[in-house]
Amino acid sequence: MGPILAECEERNVSERVAMSKHFSSTATESDSSQKNRPTSLLSFAGISLQLLALFALVASRPAGSSIFSYRYNDLSQVAFVLIAASIVTALYVLLEPRLNFSKEPGGSMSLTNSSPLARIAGSLDAILTASIEVIHSALAVSKEQKSLIDRIDSSLRQPGPDFQKLIEENAAIKTMAEQLDVRLKKAQAEAKGLRIELDEIRAESYTDDLSKLKNRKWFDRRIVHEIDVAHQKRSPFCLAMLDLDNFKRINDEFGHQSGDRIIRWVGDSLKNNLKGRDTAARYGGEEFSVLMPETTLSDAKKVLEQIRNQLASVDWTHAKSGRPIGKVTASIGVAELSKKETKDDLIERADKNLYEAKQSGKNRVVAK
Repeated sequence: MGPILAECEERNVSERVAMSKHFSSTATESDSSQKNRPTSLLSFAGISLQLLALFALVASRPAGSSIFSYRYNDLSQVAFVLIAASIVTALYVLLEPRLNFSKEPGGSMSLTNSSPLARIAGSLDAILTASIEVIHSALAVSKEQKSLIDRIDSSLRQPGPDFQKLIEENAAIKTMAEQLDVRLKKAQAEAKGLRIELDEIRAESYTDDLSKLKNRKWFDRRIVHEIDVAHQKRSPFCLAMLDLDNFKRINDEFGHQSGDRIIRWVGDSLKNNLKGRDTAARYGGEEFSVLMPETTLSDAKKVLEQIRNQLASVDWTHAKSGRPIGKVTASIGVAELSKKETKDDLIERADKNLYEAKQSGKNRVVAK
């Protein structure tokens, strides 16, 4: 395609240069012979015939188009020159009786060189002749350009086998890419759903069904992490162990459903009174644990006293019979992590403090 376009452009430029030179040489010859060239009536007849040809060209334009629409192409300028020439010719015919003719040898009549109209007619004759030649040349170039454009269009409409194969391969790759994109989006959606489901399963596996607190499994993993962080940062860390007082009696006298109501209520009380990173877990049965990172022993005791007071402030009754259950109290033991202490050692010290709280009368907090 590139060589064809280059050939078209080169020929177009050469034709335009040839036209320009021809027009310039013709105009120069007209100017040099303008003073001495006689113009005969036969020349004006020739001009009239050329004008008739011009009017035929204009009359053959598409229906509904204006003559002024020709000004946007290369032939429009020539058309306007010819129209101007027709006006001058008409003036000549009207003024012919008043013109001065001289007798030439041989008996022919001609305009004298001194007549301004003779000079104008001579120049117009040369211009008209050159213009007609320009029209013919332009039409020839236009024909050749149309032929080249047709060849280019044909090559595009009927590509070779390699080009057609390339188009087919490109279409196949595009289709494959679209299919892969659909599959990728589907896989991403499925992965997101699985991730959410996995998070839910993990959360359920770490949650106690009854109290809705963290369970023993979560506690065993989390306490190791919190102790490591506390040792690395040299920050305080406290562990509290909480056990409900006389809970076995409640289950025996009022049933496990009453005991379950109390377990759920204790879970809510612990969650509502703990802030920040402090987290409660159901350690087993009626026993609970509380992890309290970055908390000193004195601060931990204050929080746990608040929880103990809230638990002891409620009088319980049996839901069906209305019999009074009484207050549900808790004994709490809390210990602060010491330097280089392990998980088992810390749990053992918290349990000892819990046992001391039980032995001391229950419903109290022992912090050592």
